[in-house]
Amino acid sequence: VVAGMGEAPSEILGLAGFIRRHVHSPGEPVDADKSDFPAFAKSFGLPKKHCCVARIKDMLSKFADFWAVATLKKAEAGADVEGVVRLLDVGKSMTGGKKTPAMMEAQEAICDAIAGQVLHFAKEMQRKDAAAVERSDVPQVESAAKCAFDINTQIKEAINMGCATSHPALSEAKQMAAQLEVESKARIAQKAELHAKQALAKDDKVIQETGPDKIVQVGFGSKLAESIDDCIKRCLKEGAPKDHPFFEAAKDIAKELRERDGERKRLLARQDRLAKQAGSSS
Repeated sequence: VVAGMGEAPSEILGLAGFIRRHVHSPGEPVDADKSDFPAFAKSFGLPKKHCCVARIKDMLSKFADFWAVATLKKAEAGADVEGVVRLLDVGKSMTGGKKTPAMMEAQEAICDAIAGQVLHFAKEMQRKDAAAVERSDVPQVESAAKCAFDINTQIKEAINMGCATSHPALSEAKQMAAQLEVESKARIAQKAELHAKQALAKDDKVIQETGPDKIVQVGFGSKLAESIDDCIKRCLKEGAPKDHPFFEAAKDIAKELRERDGERKRLLARQDRLAKQAGSSS
């Protein structure tokens, strides 16, 4: 059962259902309506307190506790979580879904193991994202978003297996996922800052190529600034926080590019005036 290579013997599965099928319901057979005796005979079952019923229930309870203790030992020995969950499912099948104290203890140990694995996975995802950031020169938006998604998926699976949402390890893993989600949004904004820096570098290059005795074409800086504005709008649509410092840095660069363009326009106008004055004087 633990290895998933076989099922539990059918004799121990559905014992609670077997008891229900053979015990009279509702009430006791002695109190049943016997006016339609053939119908009564078809529905007749053992009294709830019949000695055979009591003996079977006692055997079932003891075997369920034995199974739960064995399951707990497997969990404490570090058995595969999915295998231990399969053992628990067999125990629940025996009791019709009811949990004995021993089964509850086993469930708690298993949840500790599952939650511990989720927390370990979350830490691995953090390291994976950090490595992706270190390897790249561009903001790793998808890396952080995917790592957060994968952590949250693991948390949901752990809860579906019976772990409490308030389990300390799951809470810590949830915080890591939330941090990665925030980081993913911040990296979207970082794309705008990176675009702005690249635009400024383009303008610097044109200044160098133009030389000190000439004026860079008027409008070039403004177009670069407009591209920064457009990039900020796209990043906001993608979910970046509008008041993020990366946006402020990008806006400052756009402002500088517009100021450069304004200065070029003034220089060009002055140059034109001087040229006209020189022409009229001659």
